[in-house]
Amino acid sequence: MEMIGITEYVDAIATSEDCARGKPEPDVFLAAAKFLGVDPSECLVVEDSRNGLIGAKRAGMCCAGFGGSQIPAQIELAPVSFNDYRAVSAEDFRRWYGEQRVGAAPITEWLRDSGRLE
Repeated sequence: MEMIGITEYVDAIATSEDCARGKPEPDVFLAAAKFLGVDPSECLVVEDSRNGLIGAKRAGMCCAGFGGSQIPAQIELAPVSFNDYRAVSAEDFRRWYGEQRVGAAPITEWLRDSGRLE
């Protein structure tokens, strides 16, 4: 977060150490929402892994895939993705959140209908 200059915008951090189960279970995402005092449906998760995207969706959160990390990206489940934080703005994140909230199907239905649920 320090490297990309967003530390001042982060109000809470949740890690696997805060949860009993790891991704793709939604626990870490639900913990983050709880730490922030917001409903999971009010969150947009940026993830670079398939399991993370599944966990975010299971938590009832919107998500964006990040394909520019050092970890090989597996972001095919993301409704939207990007590769460079310098190329996106806060407005992009707001738009992505809004697009996913309007008429959003429940997560299981969305995953099943898109052929992404195994």
